[in-house]
Amino acid sequence: TNLKMMFLTEGATDDSFLDLAQGWANGVVGSVSWHADMDYGDPYFGSSTRIDKMWRHRKDYGNGEAMPEAAAAGVAVGVVLQRAVEESRSTAAADVAAALMELKETTFYGPVEFDAEHRNIGHRAVIVQWQCRTNHDPDMPRCK
Repeated sequence: TNLKMMFLTEGATDDSFLDLAQGWANGVVGSVSWHADMDYGDPYFGSSTRIDKMWRHRKDYGNGEAMPEAAAAGVAVGVVLQRAVEESRSTAAADVAAALMELKETTFYGPVEFDAEHRNIGHRAVIVQWQCRTNHDPDMPRCK
């Protein structure tokens, strides 16, 4: 292919991407909201890497595959909701909502801080790039 650049909005870190790319993955970039290699952590699941390993070892859903962003986001929502319930000492919707607005902390998924429109302004997407193995880089993934 004669592509000079490719930016993926979905699937940039999918384990099957290298197989699907058929040799042209090197240099492809994309954005992700979360990846196991991100350096975040919390007291519930530990690091991003740790929760990914926990996911991979589960036979009923992980079964060796990397934790998808959507699953990580769902678990992170549960962590944030739990923190808001703990802080408010209540399960009443108004109390939990008020606690969410005051919450400023980091989960394995990343920073959490809500603005007046209830958006998480603490979290940022990151740019990733496939860099494939050459004879000089034996630790990199191999582009087929």
